Amino acid sequence: MRDGWNEVQLGELIVQRKDFTSVEPDAEYVILGVQRSGWGFVEREPIKGSAQKFSKLMRVEKEDLVYRTITAFEAPSAVVTQRESGRFVTPQTFPVFRIDADRLLPTFMSLLTTSPHFHEQMASRCTGSVLRRKTLSVGAFKSIPVFLPPLAEQRRIVDLVGALDDAIEAVETTRAALAELTTARLASLFDTSDGPVVGLEDISSFASGAAFKPSAQGDPDGTIPFIKVSDMNLPGNETEILRANNYVTVDGLKTLKAKAWLAGTTVFPKVGAALLTEKRRILATDTAFDNNVMGLVPGPGVDPWFLFGFMRTVKLGDFAQVGALPSVNQKHLRALRVPKLDTGQQQHVADEVRALDDSRVAQAAAVASLRELRTNLLSVLLTGEHEVPTSYDELIDEEAVV
Repeated sequence: MRDGWNEVQLGELIVQRKDFTSVEPDAEYVILGVQRSGWGFVEREPIKGSAQKFSKLMRVEKEDLVYRTITAFEAPSAVVTQRESGRFVTPQTFPVFRIDADRLLPTFMSLLTTSPHFHEQMASRCTGSVLRRKTLSVGAFKSIPVFLPPLAEQRRIVDLVGALDDAIEAVETTRAALAELTTARLASLFDTSDGPVVGLEDISSFASGAAFKPSAQGDPDGTIPFIKVSDMNLPGNETEILRANNYVTVDGLKTLKAKAWLAGTTVFPKVGAALLTEKRRILATDTAFDNNVMGLVPGPGVDPWFLFGFMRTVKLGDFAQVGALPSVNQKHLRALRVPKLDTGQQQHVADEVRALDDSRVAQAAAVASLRELRTNLLSVLLTGEHEVPTSYDELIDEEAVV
């Protein structure tokens, strides 16, 4: 450990608050929850004191440290900002602490709550035999080791990571704006209010999945991708299905009574909560899929990316059968109407769909890259492995003047 750094227990740097607020029946209280992995707070709807089951609450103040005792393996801790100041937590579940700012900057503590190392320390101290009921006592929380640099270096680390957070926020803002633009543009490209239309079943055919028994999964000799809904979340599969967790042989397909559908088929979840995520993917190679997935195979003269783009405009959740397990089937989609375009017009639309999707994927990759950089940066900065030079203070002072 570098000179000036010390390893101390968190309990040496914080003091638990006990100044509870008595609940008044006619007063309204805004109650906070704490999200996992240092993601901050979630605000509940205001509630009357008379509807509260607790007689006392804790009014949190800016720069307080709060954590959640239950399901603490999720590393739910956060430092109160000005936005949450004056809100309340239930102290039985959310202990609140004052931070000794003479030794530990609240902004530095806020960084610690987002650190994978801090998350591991919280999770490893939980007790209980049932996962969802595992708890973290105040004593165990206070025993977490903290690598504590001098205040000056804490400020440098906070400023450096803050600059990266600003960059992430800027890219996220651009990404959100692009998503809105894409939605609007797709709606315009596939507008059916003016001009000739055809039925979806006239330009495509439905592709059904097959049951994928666990015993058939993980075949080391397989060459044909066999995907589930979860494969749509694999890195690289944000638009096209380029890889899969499972591959099968030709004989394996026959045994399963499954079919490898043609490259260019648009696929999507058709049942359960996954349906409501509105995922759309296009097969890059001939691929089989399980019976939680539905596909649309473009007909003769239909550009696959034109069909994919159209399905991006359809909200399957609007067609889902009501029940414990939402689902759609072919009859829900047959009645959909698609603009009737010739091959050249379809190609023009398809090219724009691809360009929009390429931009979406690029923005998502940029965010992921910056977040990975942040994680790696925290790892080397919060352990003292890498030093932020004292000359960095000049940059901080210049920014303060500006």
